Amino acid sequence: MQRQIVRVMRRFFPRLRYVPLRNVVGEGNLISTEGATLVNVHFDIQGNHNKIIIEKGAFLQNVYFRVRGERHTVRIGEDVRISRRGEIWMEDQEGLLQIGKGTTVASAHFAITEPGSRLLVGEDCMLKYARVILTRFMMPTRGNGSTLPPM
Repeated sequence: MQRQIVRVMRRFFPRLRYVPLRNVVGEGNLISTEGATLVNVHFDIQGNHNKIIIEKGAFLQNVYFRVRGERHTVRIGEDVRISRRGEIWMEDQEGLLQIGKGTTVASAHFAITEPGSRLLVGEDCMLKYARVILTRFMMPTRGNGSTLPPM
């Protein structure tokens, strides 16, 4: 049965190479990917009235969306390319991540973790290799709660 669903979806949505995992819990959540190409993209959303808008011409490969909370917005512009294990992590409420038209992101992680935080990436930018972009300073901790020294 699962294989039949996948075949039907690939027939009607040829730009969708692999059926994305969508674990969406809550009311009023929107995932819009019309005209975008998604390869191994996972949506894990728990909360209400969150929006993920991926505009036409965008290419996402191996990207994980983790959204917890309410009224978050992710807008990925036209012709944006995100690949190599990217992650978008949002918590609390009313966060905004906007990635401008023509931007390339390789192996970057975005964390929007404060209420009302905004993270805007301009048009035609390039972010490469193991970049972590946070809206709040987060210090790694040991199991006993003490912080690790900076590297």
